[in-house]
Amino acid sequence: MQRTVGHWAVPFLLASVLAGCVVTDAVGVETSAISPRIRVEAFPDGRAEVSVALWYGFARVLELPAGDQLTLRREGEAPVTMVAGTDALGQQAYLGTVTGVDPSDALIVALSRAVEEDAPSTRSTVPAAFALTAPAANTVYDAGDPIAMTWTAEAGDGVVEARLRAVACVDADAETFEFVAFINGLPASFDLSAGGGSLTNRGLIGDAASCTFDLWAGRGGGEIDLDPAFAGVAASSVVVRLAPAIPVAFDAAP
Repeated sequence: MQRTVGHWAVPFLLASVLAGCVVTDAVGVETSAISPRIRVEAFPDGRAEVSVALWYGFARVLELPAGDQLTLRREGEAPVTMVAGTDALGQQAYLGTVTGVDPSDALIVALSRAVEEDAPSTRSTVPAAFALTAPAANTVYDAGDPIAMTWTAEAGDGVVEARLRAVACVDADAETFEFVAFINGLPASFDLSAGGGSLTNRGLIGDAASCTFDLWAGRGGGEIDLDPAFAGVAASSVVVRLAPAIPVAFDAAP
């Protein structure tokens, strides 16, 4: 069993440059040579978003050919086909969403292949609920100031993951907004036992004089039980149970 305790879309070229990986066709690649990086984000409304990046070798991510597919389902429900996109680290991945998820449910990812071996049952479970006690909603920060977060500390080696999802930037064009959203959306990790931590705003650029964000934070944990056909779970795989988002803003105006 692979156990993890502890990623948003940008143009494909930007994602590939930042991620430093090469996308490779999966034709002829045996399933036993693939290490999937799996990310599960369970939201307060019962929705779970799952991304699967199929790593092969040191810095290659696989693109599935016609006839191969990844599906996602909540145990006992019909599967949905996962679609190509980018994960939270900006890398080629397959994305899917299911609803009605609670900590007692298993989420199952299946890889079906036309030629190579199938991997029909990679299972994950989500950790218990989590909540932030600070910051207060709608707090306004100067650009570059850290966000001080607090939560109820718990003993053990648990992880809290936090990131900012951009909502809007004043007077910023689409390209500027997209870049601000990407650099601030990369997740940061903290020790659950610490009871708090500071999330750094990674900056506003160009005409993005002020921006609003949703602060998402959650408990990392749960389990990923990898299908035995795979080589092993890739680094950075994580299951996160998110707290309700907290709106915040940054103002770079003089």
